[in-house]
Amino acid sequence: MTNRSDSELIFFYNTENFFLPDNDTAISKGSKNSGLQNWDERKFIHKLNRIARVFQMVENQEGKLPMLIGVAEIQGEKVLQELIKLPPFFDKFKYIHYESLDERGVDVALLYDPEKIKITHSEPISYLFEINENKDEYIDTTRDILYCQAEFSGENLHLFVCHLPSKREKDVNKPKRDYIINDLKKKISEIPKDEFILIIGDFNENPDDLNLLKLTENEGENNALKNVFSPLFQHKEFSTYHIKEGLLFDQLIISDAFFKSDSALRFSKAKIFNPPEMCDTENSSIKKPYRTFAGRRYLGGYSDHFPVFISLKK
Repeated sequence: MTNRSDSELIFFYNTENFFLPDNDTAISKGSKNSGLQNWDERKFIHKLNRIARVFQMVENQEGKLPMLIGVAEIQGEKVLQELIKLPPFFDKFKYIHYESLDERGVDVALLYDPEKIKITHSEPISYLFEINENKDEYIDTTRDILYCQAEFSGENLHLFVCHLPSKREKDVNKPKRDYIINDLKKKISEIPKDEFILIIGDFNENPDDLNLLKLTENEGENNALKNVFSPLFQHKEFSTYHIKEGLLFDQLIISDAFFKSDSALRFSKAKIFNPPEMCDTENSSIKKPYRTFAGRRYLGGYSDHFPVFISLKK
């Protein structure tokens, strides 16, 4: 392992149902907070060690830990507290998390290395969607976006961690994703020109889907954005699968500031982190993630998504 002090990494990882265990009484009565089949202490500890193991592999392969790690599909801050105790974090990382209004209790969060970067502000961006009439029972909720401002080497950095509404049931959630993407675009236009902006997450859309193309349409915009994962998708590199269909829903979209020759952080590469240990061995010809669950069937793997990351030169 080499320590590459001339670069920094920024990661995003959809951890697939990284939830606290249900107690034995809840499991026996069927009243499960997790919503998962027989999600007990043993399976939670196994999952916890799996997620920590991912970042041990990152450190071994890339020579360092990321300074920022966006995560999705976590349930509450307790799982983050337990995670950062383990190697390779050893309680040196901190986290930012807000409870969202999502009906399953699914949240996004940010882990960060306080020795490398300073978080100066954070807030959740919540979305409520009216289904029918102006009554609480007709309000639909979804996962928050986590917005953070940070300072790195005297530069301001704006970070949005996202997990947009899922594609399911003939994509009934598309109008919600449309609204959230348009709102994100508006918020980004209000950020001072030439500051560092990152939008990272599981967008539930591929880089060539219209919503993400709209997000990077930059004509006349205050801050131009580039989806550095578009070339990977064009080369048929995927972070997750739906049956046999490869998808690249997990992406990092970054502003022009990362491409200037005198920048404190300059874009170097975009990558899907998919070492053999994290791959499903049933089909060696396709790099599919080794999942925790396949439907209701417990497999004991890492996640149904691979992490994605960018490397930045200092």
